[in-house]
Amino acid sequence: MSPLKTRSLVAVMLLLPLLVLPAFPQGDSDTESYFSLTSQRTFQPGEKPEIAVNAHNVKELEFRVYRVKNPVKFFSQMQELHNFGGQSPALPKQAHTWLEKFHAWKHRIWARFRDFIRAQFSADSRHAIRLWRMGGGEQPKGGRVESFAQIPVLNPEQVVSVWKWSVPAHERWEAVTVALPVSDKGVYLVEATDGKLRAYTIVVVTDIAIVTKSGQGRLMSFVVNRRSGEPIADMPVQIWIDQKQVASGKSDAHGLLDTKINDLKPENVAVLATGTSDFAINTPGAWTLGDDPNRNVKGYTYTDRPVYRPGDTVHFKTIVRAQTGNDGANMKATEVAWPMTIAWIKKYTSTNGPAS
Repeated sequence: MSPLKTRSLVAVMLLLPLLVLPAFPQGDSDTESYFSLTSQRTFQPGEKPEIAVNAHNVKELEFRVYRVKNPVKFFSQMQELHNFGGQSPALPKQAHTWLEKFHAWKHRIWARFRDFIRAQFSADSRHAIRLWRMGGGEQPKGGRVESFAQIPVLNPEQVVSVWKWSVPAHERWEAVTVALPVSDKGVYLVEATDGKLRAYTIVVVTDIAIVTKSGQGRLMSFVVNRRSGEPIADMPVQIWIDQKQVASGKSDAHGLLDTKINDLKPENVAVLATGTSDFAINTPGAWTLGDDPNRNVKGYTYTDRPVYRPGDTVHFKTIVRAQTGNDGANMKATEVAWPMTIAWIKKYTSTNGPAS
């Protein structure tokens, strides 16, 4: 092969990747900003409350913590107790390019090395390092003028703390923990903004807890001290259903309050305990609370044959049972049967043959 042909072949081989690269699927760049706040539990006084932050395409957030002066009024006006602030939009899915796949492979290698290094430190040491990376130490308390003036504070009189937080590098599906500079008893509303969007969550700091047990038309509430587990007597308790107070009372000497629920299909149930300086909330599931007599009705349908021909008469039977207790002998049954004729069966034909 002559030198000229060799140089031409080398040039073609060098140009070939440039011609092939655009053929790979190129996903559109996702530039939409998104972030959400989540609180997982309540905290005791003296603990360091933390929330989880999911953020995508956000470099900096401003946090604002407000103290709720009237927790009962605040929670009674919430239409959805388990999803404060609305549903977060799902991130769009897109095909991964070869460069993204290579980056994911590098990340897996780095993650294994990171996990090995983390295993050399205790949990307390890792927590201290995490705080140092996020800025370290306590956040300044007390309200101040917000940086994002286009998103004003909700109520300047109830601001407990305001600070800016740089979002650390992380994968979009990973949550980052943020410590809140509050430790006193109370209910706090946490707001985050990037200057355009807002996200909220709620943090409760209290010494009391409510344990609930529900049944058909009945709700049992148990008020206890979170530290010692001792029952709390004479604690005012309110029951709210669908933003309406349906019952109230005080816990007995054993910390119990038995409440009758008359709603057929209750939704958005909240149990509120309000002490002199403490507040607690429990949101039990509403499914078992319903007093609808038909809530336990079940139906069973079966046919006389598994397969029929066109024109055959199908005989089937439906049994409807209403359970009145845990014992199967206490169940009432009603049988209903009627014939049905199959008039025709339509077949769909594809290139691979008939399919029904």
